[in-house]
Amino acid sequence: MVSAGIRNLWMAHAEELGVAYADAASPIRFHLVTRALLDHLPRRARRVADIGGGYGRQAILLARSGRSVAVLDPDKHMLELVRASLETEDLAVRGRVALVEGYGENASRLLKGRFDLVCCHSVVMYVEKIRPLLLSLSNITSPKGLISILTINPASVAMREGLQGRWKEAATLIRNPAYTASRYIPNRKHRIHSIREAMRKLSFELVAWYGVGVFTDHLSTFDRSELEEICELEWLAGLSDPYRSVARMAHLVFKRRPA
Repeated sequence: MVSAGIRNLWMAHAEELGVAYADAASPIRFHLVTRALLDHLPRRARRVADIGGGYGRQAILLARSGRSVAVLDPDKHMLELVRASLETEDLAVRGRVALVEGYGENASRLLKGRFDLVCCHSVVMYVEKIRPLLLSLSNITSPKGLISILTINPASVAMREGLQGRWKEAATLIRNPAYTASRYIPNRKHRIHSIREAMRKLSFELVAWYGVGVFTDHLSTFDRSELEEICELEWLAGLSDPYRSVARMAHLVFKRRPA
């Protein structure tokens, strides 16, 4: 289970983290993740669960594509932010998003039925022991469904700091990968291999993994008129080595192995 300490830190710093989600790279990040998900989702896939859905951006993007999305989050403040964001959407999109308060480990009790896609984005990096959460995700995934995990890529922990010219922090991260800069809440840097192995034990196999934020994660601003070109470059880089291996985030897509 996620410790109460980590949960309380997340909730206490929700406003600060909201600034991080509003950074320059955020639209690029959500574009890339959504593009990957829509590439893998069959047309018939309609039900989505967004575990730890936070500010609701991913849920809204998927709802715009016609999917019904259940956002599960333990923080009432977060859910209110999602509700406020939905007010600017079309009535059809609003009607496709349901908000549920609770922790991801309790998803099978709090959410009804199984889902064609279960998203768990920017969550596992705040969990010390990931198996209980991953087990919960697997329990609500339909037999042919997908699980999407977005998390920090431990192989590139110093890239953002180095590219931003924060030399001492970058050096500290290389010497001690467990170190977390003071402006962020503590996180666990679970390696891609560890997540993949944990999912294998739950009978899920890796379909694809993408690097997210190869060239732009460190930017504080960029020319919005170039967004289309930037996203295409990031997409191509995130598909192939060595570029994806130095991306700030790793996006992993899993499917259940045939019985």
